[in-house]
Amino acid sequence: MKDKEKTELINGLPVIIVKGTVCFPENSLDFDIIGDLSRNAVKYAENHHTQVAIVTEIDNFSMDDISEKDKVDGKDDPDDYVGFYDVGVVADIVQHMKSKNGSDRIFVNCLKRVRLSNYTQTENSRRGFIYADPEVYDFAEEDDDEIINASLEDVKAVFVEWASLEGVSKDFARDVVKKKGVFEVISPIMYSGVFTAEQQQQMLEIPKISGILQKMISLLLVAVRTTKLKITVLKQAEANIEADTRENFIKEQINILNSQLSGRPESNDSDPIEYYMNEIARICDSGMLDDFYETQLLREVNKLSNYPPMSQEAEILKTYLDTVISIPWDRKTKLTDNLEESETILKNEHYGLEKIKERITETISVQLMTGKTGSNIICLAGPPGTGKTSIAKSIAKATGRKFVRISLGGIRDEADIRGHRRTYLGSMPGRIIKALMEADSSNPLILLDEIDKMASDMRGDPASALLEVLDSEQNKNFKDHYVEIPFNLSDVMFVATANDISAVSAPLADRMEIIEVSSYTREEKFHIAKEHLIPKQLKNHGLTKNKLKINDEAIYYIIDNYTKEAGVRGLERKIAAICRKADKVFVSGKTKSMTVSPKKVESMLGTRKYTEDVYMEDDSVGIVNGLAWTAVGGVLLPVEAAILKGKGRIQLTGSLGDVMQESAKIAISYARTKSEKYGYDGDFIENSDIHIHAPEGAVPKDGPSAGVTMTTALISALSGKKVRKDVAMTGEITLHGNVLPIGGLREKTMAAYKAGMKTVIVPFKNKPDLEEVDKTVKENLEFVFAKTLDDVLSTALK
Repeated sequence: MKDKEKTELINGLPVIIVKGTVCFPENSLDFDIIGDLSRNAVKYAENHHTQVAIVTEIDNFSMDDISEKDKVDGKDDPDDYVGFYDVGVVADIVQHMKSKNGSDRIFVNCLKRVRLSNYTQTENSRRGFIYADPEVYDFAEEDDDEIINASLEDVKAVFVEWASLEGVSKDFARDVVKKKGVFEVISPIMYSGVFTAEQQQQMLEIPKISGILQKMISLLLVAVRTTKLKITVLKQAEANIEADTRENFIKEQINILNSQLSGRPESNDSDPIEYYMNEIARICDSGMLDDFYETQLLREVNKLSNYPPMSQEAEILKTYLDTVISIPWDRKTKLTDNLEESETILKNEHYGLEKIKERITETISVQLMTGKTGSNIICLAGPPGTGKTSIAKSIAKATGRKFVRISLGGIRDEADIRGHRRTYLGSMPGRIIKALMEADSSNPLILLDEIDKMASDMRGDPASALLEVLDSEQNKNFKDHYVEIPFNLSDVMFVATANDISAVSAPLADRMEIIEVSSYTREEKFHIAKEHLIPKQLKNHGLTKNKLKINDEAIYYIIDNYTKEAGVRGLERKIAAICRKADKVFVSGKTKSMTVSPKKVESMLGTRKYTEDVYMEDDSVGIVNGLAWTAVGGVLLPVEAAILKGKGRIQLTGSLGDVMQESAKIAISYARTKSEKYGYDGDFIENSDIHIHAPEGAVPKDGPSAGVTMTTALISALSGKKVRKDVAMTGEITLHGNVLPIGGLREKTMAAYKAGMKTVIVPFKNKPDLEEVDKTVKENLEFVFAKTLDDVLSTALK
C-alpha cells in the first residue's frame, strides 16, 4: 500500500488546506492544521521529505462552486469535498509542533505561486489526503520597474494612514515603511488584519505584481474611508450621549440654583413663565425699562406660554428672554473715589506715559466733582508693542471699572456691532451687548482693540455702526438689533487702540480723543525691563532675583544689540529666553545662582542682531551727524557731501525721497548765497559736480528734517571747514536760511545721547517740546535752539 501511494504521488504534491488566510510567495508563517485531510498530508510530506501545496478554503462553499474538471476522482458525495481555491503556493515544512491546546501547528517557508489541477484523494480512508499536480504560476514580466516602485511607496503611505486610524503599533508600521522588497512589504500588510481571506486570494491570483499593488492600494483606501466613517459615527454617538447627559445635568443645576435664589425648595416643575414675568417686573421696577418695552417683553412671554415646551419656537423665545434678562440693566460697579490710590496704580503698573496718566486722573477728578461718570472715549494710537492694551487694563483698575476687551481686527459685518435681527435663524446680540453681559455691569471699561483694522463689504460697515456707540449724545439710547430695547451706554468708558490712526474714518476719529503712545526711548525700555518685565519673567519661570540677576549693563546690551522695535515685546522675549536657559542650567545642577553680564548675554542669545548707529569718529570735512525719526525710535543719520570737478551735475544717493531731494536743492541754493562769508567760489555750481549721500543706501529716507544737516555738510565741503564730531542736528530749512520745527524730538535726542553726542542743534520753535525729552537726555546734552542756519553753522563748524 505504501509503495502504491508513493508511485501515485511522484508527479504531485500533498495539499494542505488552510482557513481564513492566504499564503504568499517568498514568505514564512505558521498556522494550525485543520482537518484530517491536511493533517495526513503533513505526515506524508514529513515521512517522504517532499514539499507541500498550500491552498485556502472557500468560505460558504457549496457543490455548485465545483466545476467538472475540479472534482476529485470518484467522489460525488458533498461530504467528501472541502472547497478550496486552485491557486496557492508550494512550501517547505520547517517545523511541526504541538500547541498548548493539543492541536498540530506547522511553520512553513512559502516559495512559489502555483495553480493546482488533477486533484486525487488517496484510497486509505484513515490516512487519506488530497494531492494534486502543481503548475508554476510565475508573475508576468513588468513593462516598467518605476511603476512598481511608485506603487510600492503608495501602498506604504496608505497603510501607515490606516494603521494610525486603527491604532496599529507605530513600530510595526515603521518597520513596514523601512522594507524595500515587494514581498517584504506585501506580506506583513497582508496579515495585519486589513484584508479578508477572499481579498487576499483575489490579489494572489492577479498575474502581475503591479496589479497586486494597485489592488492593494484600492482596498486600503476603502479601508481608510470605512475606518474614518466608523470613527465619525462613534464620536457623534458619544457626543449625543454626552450632550443629553450634560443637558440633564445643567437643567438639574439650574433648578437647584433657582430654588436657592428664590428661597424655595427645589422643584423639577418650576414654571419658566412665572420666572420670566418676575424678572421683567424686577427690571421695570428699577426704572430701566419704560411701559412700552415692558409690554413688548410680556407679549413675548405670552407667546412662550402658547408653545409646546420642547418646540424649536419655544427654545428661540427662551434664548431671547434669557439674553434680555442677563443684560445688566440695573447693575453697576462702584467707581473709585480715591484719586491718590488711582495715581499709585497707574504709577506702579506703567513707567512713563505721563500724558496718559494725567488724562486718566483728570477723568477721575471730573467724576468726583460732578458725581457723573460721563462717556469718555479715548483712542490710544501708537506702534505695536507699546503697551496700549495693558494701559487700558490699568485704566479700568484705576477707575474701579470692570474690564472687557472687544477685538475688532478683521471685522467686516455691521451685525457684529449691532447684533443680528431676530428674523434670522441663529441670530444673537452684537459684541457691545455681549461685552456688557460678560462684565455684568452697566459701567465697565470696554476696550475696542485694533479699531483701525476693521473692514467693510456688502454686509455693511462696522465703523459706521460704531458712530452711534462712540457718540456721547447718541449712545444713551443704543439699540441692538437682536434685543430691540434701548440701552444707556453713557456710563460706559470706551477706550480704543490703533496702530495707524489715518486708517480710521474721519467721522469715527472725530468722536474720539486721540492720545499718541509713541515708541519707547532707550531709557524707558531700560526701566520697563528692570521694573516690570524681568520680575514678571522671573515669576513665570520659577526664579527669584537672588537666583538670577540681570545687571544694568546687560539690560542695555540686550536693548541695543538684540532688539529694534517701538515697544518692548521683543525685549520681553529675549528676557524670557535668558530665563529659560537659566532654568536649564539650574535643573542640570551646574550652579545655584547666576549673574547675567553683557558677555553672558552673548553666550546665551547668540551673536548680536543689530549694530550701533554709524557716526563720525573725528572732526571731518563734509560729514555731519543728522537725526531721523523711525517707527522703532530715533536714529543717527550721517550725511556726506563731496565737491568734484565737473560741469554742475548734482547727484543725490542713499534712497532719498522727493521731499529730501528738494531739501538738498534748497541747501545748494542757500550755499551759493554764503560763498563770501565762508570763503569759497559762489559759482561752484558751474565748474563742479556736487554729490550728497545718506549712508545705508538700501533704507528709504524722506522728510524735510535733514535740511540743516545737508546744508551744513555742503558748506563744510565747499569751505574746507571741519564739522564737530560731537554735534548732531535736525531741522527743516527755507530758501532764506530760516530753521523750521520738526517732529519726533524726543526720539531723536535719545538717539543723539545714545551715540555719545555732546551738543544737539534743534529748531527754536521746538523749544516747548523739550518737556517731552527724557530727563537723562536733558541732563547729558547741550541744546542749541537755532532760528537761522547761521546759528547752526556757528555751532557746528570749527
